[in-house]
Amino acid sequence: MNQAVPLVTVHEDLGWAIARKRPLAPAGKAVVCLLGDGQYVHAARQGSFFQFRRQYDVDVSQHLHNEQLELPARDDAFRFQADMDLVWGVTDPVQVVTRHVGDGIGLVRSTLLQRMWVISRQYQVEQCAAANAEINHQLGSGPVVLPEGITVTRFSIRLTLDEQTRNYLQQQRNHGYESAQTMRQLDLTQRALAGENGLLVMHLTNHREDTASIIQLLANDRTTSENRRIELIRELIDKGFIQDADLDSFARSLVQQSTAALGAPSGTPQFGALTSSYNAGGVVPGVVAQPTPIAAPQPAQAPQPAQQVVQPPAEPQPSTSDANARSGGVAQWKPVGKNKSQ
Repeated sequence: MNQAVPLVTVHEDLGWAIARKRPLAPAGKAVVCLLGDGQYVHAARQGSFFQFRRQYDVDVSQHLHNEQLELPARDDAFRFQADMDLVWGVTDPVQVVTRHVGDGIGLVRSTLLQRMWVISRQYQVEQCAAANAEINHQLGSGPVVLPEGITVTRFSIRLTLDEQTRNYLQQQRNHGYESAQTMRQLDLTQRALAGENGLLVMHLTNHREDTASIIQLLANDRTTSENRRIELIRELIDKGFIQDADLDSFARSLVQQSTAALGAPSGTPQFGALTSSYNAGGVVPGVVAQPTPIAAPQPAQAPQPAQQVVQPPAEPQPSTSDANARSGGVAQWKPVGKNKSQ
């Protein structure tokens, strides 16, 4: 509500400033008196009798206020919807009378609105949460003291967006996402067109149903290029343009280039064995002209227990003494010729 709250009740002029008894203040009010010299004083701070010519009763009670209002964003086309709650009251009744404050809430609203507008204009409408936090920090973290004798003891505000603004922001987000996707796709297409297969990319852009055939065409072209390369290398080696001493380093470089092109891990061991295999059989090391089918892996066989081969015992060989015994103790027989006298 934005209903005016009068703060001061003025009593009639008492005429000459003569000594009078100090007036008692009603509940929730403070008494301010006008002295003969034109000075305003707080009656509670005077003696029991003092000279005054006019009495003012000032409302010093606490007032609650709630209001819905709009705050401008950085661009004036949008507004923040604000729900404001505050508690305020008079803390210096003499200043209220001296400055002739009639409507307390009007003064409080105008002061707070001026400060809130300065803050809210620093934020875009998409930054509603940040604007809400900053306003509460500056105005709600402590009392807001006005020079007219009024203090805002409690302040809080909640900023939101109306339905029309929310729908607009959602459309902008969707449009921004689609634009980013389009720009990303356009950038990828431009990079692809700049490559060696730019015409194929342009064709696929309009004919996505040909993707499988194009991939097969590229694979066949790569295979043909590799085969031609292999034949050229074989011919260079056969004609002696590549010496045996250079074959090992050449094979290393060739295999690294091939694995890098195929996306395989770099590094191929035992290049000496590869070069020696070419010297023996005429095969280019590290390059296979036609791919060899890989046999399907066989399931691992369980290890068979080793069979123990039992050797028959060797027959004992007769010793020399045994042989002599069987021959009657004769080691060797020699023929003896007839007697010459016979």
